[in-house]
Amino acid sequence: MNITARQNFNTLFTGRQERRVGSSTREIVITAGAEYHRVGGPTGGWTRMSLPLIHASEFDLTGYAPVLLSLGPEARKGVETRDGVLVHHLAGHLDLDRLGQVSARARSEMESEGVTGIDLDQWVDAEGRTRYAEKRWTADGTAVLVTMAFSDYGPPEVFDSPVPSTA
Repeated sequence: MNITARQNFNTLFTGRQERRVGSSTREIVITAGAEYHRVGGPTGGWTRMSLPLIHASEFDLTGYAPVLLSLGPEARKGVETRDGVLVHHLAGHLDLDRLGQVSARARSEMESEGVTGIDLDQWVDAEGRTRYAEKRWTADGTAVLVTMAFSDYGPPEVFDSPVPSTA
């Protein structure tokens, strides 16, 4: 799955996403009051859905840096330049207890999959913002890798509700 998005994290969680799996694309608009989904490109209709119980903090990885740093000096991998930005590379293994310090939801999801922890690499800029992250774990014998890139930081954006289909 590949997700491209513009989202507000440090305020009310709103945004616009495009999720691609193979040749299938799903567009998602998240507003203050609802979530809207559309499959089938510009000719597809929008469906209004209830807001999920997901908060921006589940995607904003800022809280992971202090937990990684609590692992000790071995978590500090050095300073690097990525896409012209100076970033501090942090890395380490977060067991379920440490994962739960940041996100009870992430801990619960990993635990329900039989996962005992994750390996996390995080690249943080001078302003403390996560620029890149890689999460790795194994579930049911399958290696999982999630990579994330964050950019275009700025003021919160407004995302208007699409008009749902009446069919």
